[in-house]
Amino acid sequence: MEQNITRGKGNGNSFDIVQKIDNLGYWEFDHARNQAAWSNQMFRIYGLNSDFSMKQDDFFNLVHPEDRERVKRQFYIAVESKTECAQEYRIIRPNGEVRYVVEHITFKFDMGNEITLTIGTIQDVTENKNLQHRLTVEEQHYKSIFENNPDAVFSLDVNGRFLSCNSALEQMFGYSRDEIIAGHFDHFVHAECLGRTNHFFEETVRTLTPQNFDTTGITKNGQTIEVNVTNIPIIINHELIGVYGIAKDITQKNRIEQSLREAELKYRSIIEQSIVGIFVAQKNSFVYTNEQLDKMLGYESLIGIDVADALHIDEREAVVSQVMLLTEGESLPNFCHRAIKRDGTVIHCEVHYNRVSHLGETAIIGIVLDITERSKAQELNQYLAYHDYLTELPNRRLFEE
Repeated sequence: MEQNITRGKGNGNSFDIVQKIDNLGYWEFDHARNQAAWSNQMFRIYGLNSDFSMKQDDFFNLVHPEDRERVKRQFYIAVESKTECAQEYRIIRPNGEVRYVVEHITFKFDMGNEITLTIGTIQDVTENKNLQHRLTVEEQHYKSIFENNPDAVFSLDVNGRFLSCNSALEQMFGYSRDEIIAGHFDHFVHAECLGRTNHFFEETVRTLTPQNFDTTGITKNGQTIEVNVTNIPIIINHELIGVYGIAKDITQKNRIEQSLREAELKYRSIIEQSIVGIFVAQKNSFVYTNEQLDKMLGYESLIGIDVADALHIDEREAVVSQVMLLTEGESLPNFCHRAIKRDGTVIHCEVHYNRVSHLGETAIIGIVLDITERSKAQELNQYLAYHDYLTELPNRRLFEE
């Protein structure tokens, strides 16, 4: 049997306004008349016109398919047990839009305790549901960042007491979360760095701006660790309610950097005091030369000078072409050629070329030995092998060969 859905009169315009504000619809079903009535807001919630009719079970077709059986079952249980019920479910409007609603159902009875009137309210909670979903997603997002951050993340109240911390902070200092929470941050700071650490915390509170600094921490077992800390003010409704902190253990990083500085100092000293010339060239120019090479070629500094200017013009093309053929990591050892000093003097060099990557770009490293005197000695020995030492005339060996 079909039922015409009529508009309930309610209590006039005021009642309709209240329902509209709360997005709350009202419906009732008169069992004696087999008549259903909806308030104006019900039609708005379901996206329907008032001039439609349907069978009783067809009302459930307005419910989302995934919720339909549950809603139907709950409704008939309430009718059979004559008890009020409330449930949340989804409906589908004629245009396909899905809305979330919360429905409350109650009954009126006659003298024989039979149901005469079923009364229901349906509130559209879609906006609240979507907002709740977004809040849940954001909460899970930030919780994931907080919990899974490899750095120690924590929050402090304005007095410096811990409100929260992630597992990385527990691991960094060796304390459990229960031992950390409600404790003051100064318990984790080395006495010599306490003043500095307090200063940056107070600056964050005073200026409401992030502060970044290095400090020294003390673990539960008494070990010292070097820590880089960033303090970030927590401001809600223009009011400071606490401070976020991110702490990174830089102990190993500092040790490595110190070792590199010491190694650099040691090897720089060796290079600078070397008896051979050393250079680094990029894009055809010297970008580093040691003092010995500058002295060898007669310059105060070769940096910025074109490498080709230091090569003998007759051998320039051959040297450049062979060096450019090198691949990264490949070397050209004991390559002898002539070089030109700043004053034009020609010297003989033996160079070990190596192609490397320097500061992210291709570079040539060269180790240069001045072999001018050795070359002269070799030339003299070669000459004396075929000439008389006293008269400088060709000897028998020259004629024999």
